[in-house]
Amino acid sequence: MVLAVVAGFLAIATGWVIIATVEAGRLKPAAEPAELSQRSGLKLAVHRLYLAGDFAGLDRMAEDFRRTGERTPSGVWKLSVFYSAIYDLSDGLQRHDGKGWDQLFARLDTWRGKFPGQPTAYVAEGIALHAYASAQRPRQIVREASTGSDETFAIALRKARDWMETNKAIASSDPQYYVVRADIARAIGEEPDQFMALIDEGLDKTPGYYQLYFAGFDYFAASGEGDTDAQAARMEAFANSAVLRGKQTEGDALYARLYWHAFNGFYGNDLFHKTRADWTRMRNGLKEVVAQYPDAWNVNHFAYLSCLAGDRDTTRQVIAGMGEPPVLKVWQARAVFEGCRKWASANPAQPNRR
Repeated sequence: MVLAVVAGFLAIATGWVIIATVEAGRLKPAAEPAELSQRSGLKLAVHRLYLAGDFAGLDRMAEDFRRTGERTPSGVWKLSVFYSAIYDLSDGLQRHDGKGWDQLFARLDTWRGKFPGQPTAYVAEGIALHAYASAQRPRQIVREASTGSDETFAIALRKARDWMETNKAIASSDPQYYVVRADIARAIGEEPDQFMALIDEGLDKTPGYYQLYFAGFDYFAASGEGDTDAQAARMEAFANSAVLRGKQTEGDALYARLYWHAFNGFYGNDLFHKTRADWTRMRNGLKEVVAQYPDAWNVNHFAYLSCLAGDRDTTRQVIAGMGEPPVLKVWQARAVFEGCRKWASANPAQPNRR
């Protein structure tokens, strides 16, 4: 039944997107959710401080987010948004852009030199080193030709790992240290036991830091060949262990956030087809998320995922309670939203699968 519902959703979603352009001229635009507005504002502030060379301002901002654990309207840690702005610094730099990479590392070295006892610049440089290594990854252009070198890529990855290990004493006071180190471990292919020890160490220091849970989930989502049952089982096992660790504060809300992350990062509309995501647990978790963080970003995702899961009743209830235009960055097109709304409000030919 699940596969049939998902297949049906994918088929009609294609039609909805096709007709979306016809509707575009008469749509009432939705206001940007507070979540997206705050994320973009925070990232802009980080970029401005960086371009101005105000490294003291960057350090103060990161330290404040570490100390307070402050969240965005959707419940995301502001510290993770701060670092997403740092990841942006290497976007667009290509493998052979030696001048661009040199300028980036020179600025990061200056930052670190001014605040050698603070973790933020060390983490930022680790991010840049990993980005540089990723830029060296061989890429297939045609069947017989490729760019890059496996050895160059491997050397750059080891350099990034060694940087993180050498500077761990200072850098690991920031939870993003463990996220960066975990991403490097996944790229290198470190063994699961070694990888999980890293995740556990980071969570012992900063319980509930979502990006670290996501980094752990990515390791299992990306491992193996294809979307195998074994891979899905490893993901579900990690999700269950994460819920046990965070049950005092998160419970199934964390389970929902993990598979929501997998939806955004790996599976899209294939989420319930290619993973073992339990919709009942996700639904319960998303209710908790929305109750605590009722931002339109969360509410719209709850509605979309309910429709994708084939849960007619929940889709109808969540959409009915939205009270504002849909967030099109969630739905991709107004027609997708309208399709889910009409499907949820119609008399079903079959009972709701839940």
